This record gives sequence, structure tokens and C-alpha cells, in this order.
Amino acid sequence: MASTPKFEVVADHEFKVRDRIYLKDENGHDLSEVTIIAIEGTKYTVRSDEDRKDVKELEGTDRLLVKTRDNTKIFKEQEMKRATSKLGSDDEDDDADEDADADEDGDEDDEEGFDDDDDEPKKKSRRGRKGKMDKAVKPRPAGCRSNPRRGQKEE
Repeated sequence: MASTPKFEVVADHEFKVRDRIYLKDENGHDLSEVTIIAIEGTKYTVRSDEDRKDVKELEGTDRLLVKTRDNTKIFKEQEMKRATSKLGSDDEDDDADEDADADEDGDEDDEEGFDDDDDEPKKKSRRGRKGKMDKAVKPRPAGCRSNPRRGQKEE
């Protein structure tokens, strides 16, 4: 049996709503990515980033881990193991069944109570704009012209 990974625990970290963190499962071996959606005293409500409908309520921060370099490395190793084991066990019939289930459901994109559009500020698209359009136009100093007047000779 595999030994428990050495997770990095940040003792004095204060978790906040909308923090993206790692959650240890009940056996303390596997990590999953979650987002904190509510905090009430010592009770934390988290939502899985992979399955948006998977919401869990936790008492305390024993199973919550900050996204540090070491924890991210452990998580990525576990994801690679899961992906390789999943590839080895799946066959074409399973994939066809999953596609059929998704078509029957039809409204997988609709999430109950969670709207990501409001969670994060929208980024403005800069595509198709000219750089000079963004700059504020400053008035020229009095008596200054960009080109000399017609008909006058420079002296």
C-alpha cells in the first residue's frame, strides 16, 4: 500500500471565500481542487472545480490545503496516475455510454445556484483596437502648430 504523501500545511493561513485550494479526501491520501464558496464560523462550504455540482460542507480546516508548490506537485502526480489508470481501464463501450448519458441530460451547463459570470470580473478585450485610441488627447500649447502655415517662408 502506498504511503501518505507529505503535504505542506500552512499553519497560520486564513482561508477566504473564492479561494482555490486543495481538499484531502477522507483517507488523507488523494487531493482534489475545490473553491471555497461560503464560510460560517468554523464551517467551510466547498465546491469541486471538476464536478461543479459536488458541494461539501466541512468542519474546520484539517482537510484544506493551500496551493503551495509542494502540494501542487503532489496533486499533479496524482492526476497523472489517475489519467493513466483511467486510460488502461476504459474501452470504447464505456465512452459510448458516457456520451449517451450526456445527451439525455441535455442541461449539463446549467448549474444550480452558482454563476461564474458574477464571481470574477470580466476582462475587456483589447483585440482590434489601435494603441493610440487608448491614450488621452492632450491639447497643444498656445501658439504651437504641427506644420507651418501655407504661404509663409521660414526666416
